[in-house]
Order: sequence, then C-alpha cells, then structure tokens
Amino acid sequence: MYAYTRNNPLKYVDPDGMEVKVTCTGSSDEKKQQQCIEQTTTDLNNRKGAQFKVEIKGGKLAVVGTVDASKLTKSEAALYKAITDTKNVSELMVKIPGIGSENIMFGQYNGVGSNTVDRADLNQLNKVNTSLSGEVIAHEIIEGYVGVAEGLTTYKTAHIRADEFFGNVAVSNLKLLPEGAETATGGSAIYNFQRVGVSVKVEKTFITPQPAASISNLGTEPGHLKVTTVEPPKTTTPQTKEKKP
Repeated sequence: MYAYTRNNPLKYVDPDGMEVKVTCTGSSDEKKQQQCIEQTTTDLNNRKGAQFKVEIKGGKLAVVGTVDASKLTKSEAALYKAITDTKNVSELMVKIPGIGSENIMFGQYNGVGSNTVDRADLNQLNKVNTSLSGEVIAHEIIEGYVGVAEGLTTYKTAHIRADEFFGNVAVSNLKLLPEGAETATGGSAIYNFQRVGVSVKVEKTFITPQPAASISNLGTEPGHLKVTTVEPPKTTTPQTKEKKP
C-alpha cells in the first residue's frame, strides 16, 4: 500500500480508490486555474464518439451519472476504465500557457503514470475542430493509465497502446523554414488525426534556430504552434482552344 501511493502517502491520498488526478500548472492565479479546469473538461467531453460525460471533482476525473459499460465502444470503454479503476493511479497535468509550454508538443510523457498536455496547443486545435483537443487529452490519459495498469514502463510501449484507442496521428509533409536554408527557424507538417478523420496543418516557430540537418520532426525543438485547416489542392480547369471557322 505504501508503494501504491508512490512512496509518498502524505501527498498522494486516494480515499475513494478512483483517481486520474488532473492538475493545472504554470500559474498561481486561481481564476486561470479554474478556467483551465473548465476548458479541459469541456474539451474532453467534446471528443469524437463520446458516450458519457466527465467532470473534474476534487482534482480528479469522475464520470457523470450512471454508465452501462457493456454498451461502450472500444475507445470509450478504455477511457471509462482508466477513470473508474480502483487500483491504479495516474495523473494528467495541464500546462497553462506561459513559460515552459513551448517544450510540449500537444502532449508529453513525463514517466510511468504521468502525462502533460499544453493548454496553448489545445486552444490552437479548438480553432480548427473542437474534437481534436479531446482526442489529445484522452490519448494522454490512456498513455498514463496503461503505464501503471499494464506495466508498460517506456514511452514507446505506452504510446502505441494508447494509439489503439485515441490519437493514432500520422505526420507527413514535413517542411523546414526557410526552405533550403542550412538553419531552420521553424517548420510545418500535416497531422492526420486518423480516428477523428481530420487533418490539420501544424506550423512551429522554434525558440532557437537549429541546423536543418538535425531536425527530423517538429517535436524535437521547443517552439510555439499554430494550427490551421489543410488547404485543399488547387484544381485548374483545362482551357480549350477555340476552333477556327
């Protein structure tokens, strides 16, 4: 039982046995913290195919009302289990926009049972499609939970497992900016949220310019994100030559 509280029973108290702890970090302003909690709850409830609502009660995720777990889809059942599991504890930290948020690319694996999402990045996703932020939050919750519940002790194994339920993002069309320069000040890529069926263009401005040859994906360097819709390919109407009389 001592290990159950991560060897810190004074800090990690779990009186009801149900715990996905949610904490907003990065600001001591109570108003900002409350806004962060409320928006994060709204985002999660906007996830695609949601079959139950959640709330944050006493700093922990809780299911609203009564749910028939036997009727849930695969993804919803996994999220429901993570929230209602009476034996396994995980935490989700939400970074309020400010210092440090530039180090997070949507979500971040902190270690077994602990993940962080960046509120600034979620706000960018909401500008394009409100279900995308819920997809990211649910993925990070599952990633943290399976690390504890299933003994998946590395980021890769927990991430792959979480992708079975939420996330499963395919990244393509990586371009470094300025194009062709030896030093990149930023970049862009297409992020396809395959479960949701939505693709977005993600642009990142690096905090510090980096050698272009050293960058293989947008998540390797700290920076600020901008998310926009994917522009459809331009189509041209073939011109027909006038026939001479």
